[in-house]
Amino acid sequence: MAEVSWVESLGFLKDFEVRRRARFAEWLEAFRGRLQVERRKASSAQLLVAQVKAQLKERAELDEEVSKRLRSFASRALARPEDWSCEDLADADFLSSVQLDCAQQLAEVSRSFKVLLENSEPFKDLEAVSREGFKTILLAEQLLREAEAKDADCLSAWQKHEALCKKHLETQDLTGLWSSEVAYRRSVAKFGDVSEAAHQKAAGLTRKLREEGERFRALSKRILSDVAACMASCYNTLARTANEASPYRQPSAALELPRLPDWERPVPPETALMLKQGTVERQQGLLRHWRSCHLLLTKEGSVHCYDGLPEASGPVWSGRPGEGASLRVDTAARTLSLYPAREWLKQRWRLTLRVATLEELLDWEQQLGSHWRQGPEVQEVQEVQEVQE
Repeated sequence: MAEVSWVESLGFLKDFEVRRRARFAEWLEAFRGRLQVERRKASSAQLLVAQVKAQLKERAELDEEVSKRLRSFASRALARPEDWSCEDLADADFLSSVQLDCAQQLAEVSRSFKVLLENSEPFKDLEAVSREGFKTILLAEQLLREAEAKDADCLSAWQKHEALCKKHLETQDLTGLWSSEVAYRRSVAKFGDVSEAAHQKAAGLTRKLREEGERFRALSKRILSDVAACMASCYNTLARTANEASPYRQPSAALELPRLPDWERPVPPETALMLKQGTVERQQGLLRHWRSCHLLLTKEGSVHCYDGLPEASGPVWSGRPGEGASLRVDTAARTLSLYPAREWLKQRWRLTLRVATLEELLDWEQQLGSHWRQGPEVQEVQEVQEVQE
């Protein structure tokens, strides 16, 4: 397989960034469409709650006022009762009794409506579900903002790396390019974590919103049935109507939610700035114990040692060839010792590494030997200083 130049690798990486942004923009647009529909449904639900409350309150006040007027009318004393015959007086008393019965029934309906507004558990649940829907939408919008922030970080890191690569096109000097590229790859890894979690949480929030919508619809139907029952208890004609026909209209067609596209974690293409990498062991601590690490050699000869993958964290040791830099190989112990250049004042400690097999040791010696001068071991032995990112 032909070796890929760093310029070609930059082109592959740019194509990956373009596809990553386009894929995220598609997902973001679909998720925003869902939230727009859900917010509209939540607003409509709150309007329904407010409308039902207003109508029940006005109806309770109206029935209470009519009940008071009927009682007042029925309690009025007849003028000159001595002028009435016994039969006419009995008929007049019957009419007053009917008015009093009507007043009592209206008063009962008014009290029932007030109880429904103030102490009804279904009505309280209805308002709670309506509020919960908005809270769920706010959580979903927070997910969007977090994913957009990581997307912006990726774009910023890529623009910085692309600008640095353009400066090196004329000189073909690869110094510093790997540090810039690994910063971009680290941003992509963080974006992948956040976007993947956002996609999973978005599916959960969508299910929650659907369940809350179904619960809201069931509660609203129950409340309307209670209202109809209160009115039917007073008006027999309304009771027959309520028994013969449903109080609900045929529901309108449900608003169609945009489908979220499938999501895959973004993985950048291989880099052309790296000459060799692999898992080795490095010596550290006062007891000089061995700890697994990831060693990476760039084409410019720089060596970087990581506790994990380069995309996960910064290097704990870095060095580059130059005056004073040297390499020592111990075949019997299968170890490599790297001594940084003198100008690296903050990292003048050697890095001692151990590989698993002799073949791997010889391969590392060959690759490093093309950049690092092999020399005798330095007499002054100091521990490796770990450089925090």
